[in-house]
Amino acid sequence: MTFWRGKEIIPINLGMAVIWFTRSARQGYAPSHWALGQIALENGDLHIAIAWWETAMKLNTNDTSTINVDQLLTTTCDSDALVILGKIIQNQQESVLYNTQSSSSNASLASDTSSRDEAESFSRAQQENHGLALRCFGQAALMGNVEGMYLTAQAWHKDKDYPVALENYEKAAAQGHVPSRIMCATYQIYGLGGKETNAHAGFHELLDCAQHDSDAFLHLGRCCERGLGTVQDMNKALQWYHLSIDENDDSEAMFRVGQIHAAAAAAAAIALENKGEADMDAMYWYQRAISKDNHPRANFRIAFYYLHGIQGQDQELLEPDLDIAVHHLRNAAKQNDQDAMFELGQLLLKQEMSIDQQLEGFGWYEIAADRGSRDAQRELGNLYHTGHGEEEDQDGTTLVIQQDFEKAYDYFSLAAHLGDKTSALFLGTYYEHGIGVAPNIELAQSWYTVAVELGGSTTTTMSTMALPLHDPSGWWPAQLCLARVLHQNEETQGEAYQLFMTIYHTHQPEQHVAYLEFMLALYQLRGLGGVPIQADKAFNQLVHLAEQGYLKAFFPVAQCYENGIGTTKNLLKALEWYVLLVHNPATGDQDTAMEEDDLEDLSHAYFHLAEFYRQGTVVAMDTEKADTLYKIAAERGSIEAKEYLLLHRPHLL
Repeated sequence: MTFWRGKEIIPINLGMAVIWFTRSARQGYAPSHWALGQIALENGDLHIAIAWWETAMKLNTNDTSTINVDQLLTTTCDSDALVILGKIIQNQQESVLYNTQSSSSNASLASDTSSRDEAESFSRAQQENHGLALRCFGQAALMGNVEGMYLTAQAWHKDKDYPVALENYEKAAAQGHVPSRIMCATYQIYGLGGKETNAHAGFHELLDCAQHDSDAFLHLGRCCERGLGTVQDMNKALQWYHLSIDENDDSEAMFRVGQIHAAAAAAAAIALENKGEADMDAMYWYQRAISKDNHPRANFRIAFYYLHGIQGQDQELLEPDLDIAVHHLRNAAKQNDQDAMFELGQLLLKQEMSIDQQLEGFGWYEIAADRGSRDAQRELGNLYHTGHGEEEDQDGTTLVIQQDFEKAYDYFSLAAHLGDKTSALFLGTYYEHGIGVAPNIELAQSWYTVAVELGGSTTTTMSTMALPLHDPSGWWPAQLCLARVLHQNEETQGEAYQLFMTIYHTHQPEQHVAYLEFMLALYQLRGLGGVPIQADKAFNQLVHLAEQGYLKAFFPVAQCYENGIGTTKNLLKALEWYVLLVHNPATGDQDTAMEEDDLEDLSHAYFHLAEFYRQGTVVAMDTEKADTLYKIAAERGSIEAKEYLLLHRPHLL
C-alpha cells in the first residue's frame, strides 16, 4: 500500500507495489487481489482487473473493498466486461452472506447481541453492492448488451420496481433472450409492471420457453401449484419442481416442494390423520434449500419444526430445540425476512431469556418495524403501551421498557396505516380516552370504523370495506367500541343499536353479555335510535340484570318503578333501588373507575333520594338528611341538586 499510494517521504512506485501485492496474493490474501485489480484498471487493463477481482471473490472473503466503478463506467466501451464486473460485485455480496451464515452455524447457537449490528452492517453493504452492480448492468444495457438488459431487469425486479424491470425484460426478449421471455411470461401471468394479465397466454409461453431453458421449470411448477393459466395439479407441480431441481439444483424449487409437503401435513392434521411423515418430508426439502444457498424462507419454515418438534404416530420424530430454531430464524432475518425478525422478537423477549437475548429480540422488532412490518410495529406499540419487565426485574435479568404512550401511539399509527386492525382499535381507544393525545371523539369513531372494516374485510387495505359495519362476520371487539361511541350521539344511535344487536346475537362475548343486554333493554325502554318502545320487555330485562347485581341497571329500574314505566308505579321499590345504588361498594371509594354515564346516574340517584326525604315520600320526612343528600348530589355533578340548593339552601354550597 505504501508503494502504491505513497506515504510522506516514500514516493509512489507501482512496480514495487505490484511485486509486494503479488507476493501477498500468492498466499491467498484477497485484499491484495482487489488492489492488483484496481492497479490494472488504472492502467487501462480492464480484463486483467476483472481476472484479479474474480479470484478475490472466489476466496470467499468477507472483505468488501470498493471497486472504482465510476472510473470504469467513464472509460470503458466493453459491455461484456461491465456485465462480468456487475456479476463479480453481486457474487461478492452473496459470498459475504454465505460465509456469515456458515460461521454462525459453527459457533454457539446461543443468542448474540451482535446479530442485529451484523444484520444492519450486511444490509448496508448489500444495498451498496446492489447499486454498484445495477450501474454496471445498466451501462452495459445502454450499449445494447442483451445480458445487461436482463440483469438490469433482474435488479429492478428485486427492488419491486416492476414497470422498469418489465421495460428491460421486453427489450432483451425482443432480441430472443429466453430468460427474459420467461420473466415477461411471468409478468403476464401476474399482471405485473402494468402488463395486461393473461395467465393462459403466459403459461403457454412458459411451456414454449421450457423447450429451450430449464429456468422455465420453476415457473411452470408455480402455475400448476396455484392453478394459474392451467388446472391446479399438485402432482404436475411436483414434477416441474423436481425437473428444476435435477437440471438447475434450484433452491426455490426445493423450498416449493417442502411447502407442498407441509400443506399435505396440515391437511392431514385437519383430517385427524398422522402428519409426521409429511412434516419430515417438508423438513428434508427445507434443509436441502438451506444447504444449497441458505434459502431465507426455508430457514424461516424449518425454525418452526425445531420450535415445536414433529410427532409421529408412535414416537417423536424430531425433538424441539429452541437454540436451533433461533439459529434458523437469525439466518432468515439477516436476509431481510421480516417474518423471521418478528418471530425472533417474539421468542427472545420472553422472560426466561437472558438480558442480551431480550435486547436482541427488541432490536429485531425495531428493525422489522423500520422495514414496514406491521406486526412488529403493533407489538412495539403494545410494549410501550403496557411497559415491560418492571415488575419482573428483581435482579437485573429482565429487559425494562418504560411505559410511553407517545411512542405507543406512533407505532400503532404506523401499523394501522398498513392495515393492522388491532392497532386501529388502539388508536380509537387513545382518541376516545385522551391517552397520549388530546381526546377527539370524531377521530375515535373514525379509527374504530377502520378497525371494524379491517376486521371484516378479506383484504389488508384500509380503503376496502367489504362488509357492512354491523355484519355478523365482523370483528366484534371493534364493533363494540364503535357502538359505544355511536351511542353518545343521538343521530347515530340507530347504527349503534344495530351493532349492539349483532354482537349480542352473533358473538355473545361472555365478559360483555350483561352490558349488551342492558344496552338493548335501554334502547327498547326509551325508544333510542328510532327503536320501537317495548317497555314491559325492557323493564323485565333490566330487573333481571339488577337482581344479578349488574350496577348499571339499578338506576333505570328505580326510574321505572318511580314513574310506572313498563311496570306498576311503586315508590317504595324505587326507593329501595336508589338506596342499593348509592350504598353499593362499587360507588364508594372507587368512583374514578366508574364510567361517566354511571357517575351521572349515581348523582341523579342521590338527588331522587333527597327528594324522597324532603317530601316524606314512603319515608319519614327528614330535611337534614335531605340537605345532606342534595349536597352530595351537587358535589357529584347533579344540576337539579345545585339549582335546588342555590334557591333554598345557598349556605350549603
